[in-house]
Amino acid sequence: AIRALAGATTKTIDLRGKTVTPGLIDAHNHLQVWGTLLTDYVPLIPPEVKTLDDLLAKLKQAIAKAKSGEWVLGYFWDLDPPTRAQLDPISPNNPLWVMQQGGHFASVNSAALKIANITAQTKNPEGGFIERDKQGNPTGVLYNHRAMDLVRAHMPQPTPQQIANSLKTSEMKMVEVGV
Repeated sequence: AIRALAGATTKTIDLRGKTVTPGLIDAHNHLQVWGTLLTDYVPLIPPEVKTLDDLLAKLKQAIAKAKSGEWVLGYFWDLDPPTRAQLDPISPNNPLWVMQQGGHFASVNSAALKIANITAQTKNPEGGFIERDKQGNPTGVLYNHRAMDLVRAHMPQPTPQQIANSLKTSEMKMVEVGV
């Protein structure tokens, strides 16, 4: 059917059974953020992590390798955000930052809340939401960037070399799949 559409000036190429696809363009990605997730965060995603227990077990392994007081960063995908009550038992001495891969909410433990001075008296920032329990205490779940930034401001910032490495990592992953 396609050959019937070819005219006298149509150029045809015999690919000998190989496939051609149109050029692929990523319509929305944050290469530095994605690269940082790939290089500096603990992946808490399927198939290894499908449940909260899986997430906590994998985080616990990363915490065991960290120095006391060192931030431990992770990202997750298809789970309800863990609360500080769930994170605190595995990490009493290390601040935890566990971000949903989409980037619009994160969970932190009590150590991270303390560093950021987020208490029951902390007001929601404009455009952000600090989830609270029935007593009004922060659960450790932060929605949208303004609330997340209350903690991010206290996290170690990447060096220029780390930024370059994260960009290169994500760019190479894109190239590997033809984007």
